Amino acid sequence: MSVESGRLSDRLALVTGAGSGIGKAVAEGLAGEGAYIVGTGTKSTSVEAINESLGEAGHGVLLDLGSEPEEIAGVLKEIVAEDTSRRQAAGSEAGRVISVLVNNAGAKEDGPFGRMEDEAISRILDVNVRGTMIVTREVVRAARKTEDLRVITIGSVAAGGHAMQANYAASKGALRGFMRSLPGEQGRFGAPHSATFNLVEPGLVDTAIIESIPDETMQKAIEQTPARRVGQPEEIARLVTFLALPESGYINGAVIAIDGGATAGIHI
Repeated sequence: MSVESGRLSDRLALVTGAGSGIGKAVAEGLAGEGAYIVGTGTKSTSVEAINESLGEAGHGVLLDLGSEPEEIAGVLKEIVAEDTSRRQAAGSEAGRVISVLVNNAGAKEDGPFGRMEDEAISRILDVNVRGTMIVTREVVRAARKTEDLRVITIGSVAAGGHAMQANYAASKGALRGFMRSLPGEQGRFGAPHSATFNLVEPGLVDTAIIESIPDETMQKAIEQTPARRVGQPEEIARLVTFLALPESGYINGAVIAIDGGATAGIHI
């Protein structure tokens, strides 16, 4: 997918979980199109990694999606306030809001459901579903009159069900219903008709998350994938970047699998 630089110039983009993996690649991809990026991480080391990766194109902030709603809202307000101050200091027009949101941050704690602790259920749902919904709500509220609002959420093909990941699969399945619901509500919550809400569902991607998968299991999964390989974070980032561009405005409420064909039909 080819892109031309600068099509997101003057946009403020928020990418949650931008310290590594898919989030890092997405942040860099959006920055390559001219957006100013604010990436979130749950640890200071993640924030430092974001700062180093983005340089003058953005910066990192601490944010745990498992936090209380008012704390999440406070961080988002600070992001906009800091961006306004930065733009004023540079002599630019102030008053910009977050107009590109990539919900990438998430948590995962696998295990057999019959032995799964309450914390492993509540934490995953809190971060992956509740936290994502709160961030999205606050961005939508602030961007009611913003043209070309783009909300892209990173789900997972595990939403279709995955053994040993009942809590994670449930959380990603919930995101399908969430993102599919929002386009039809635009007239009620004040978003412009050019706002879009889309879900990207990666399959196996070469990130730290798959390092815990046994070699035998990984090899079997690759053999069952028509592409015969795992995906790269940059491949996910190119799709997300396209969905953030102005010309993607007719793609709305979509659920897009990017998994090398692993979930596409019967393999022979």
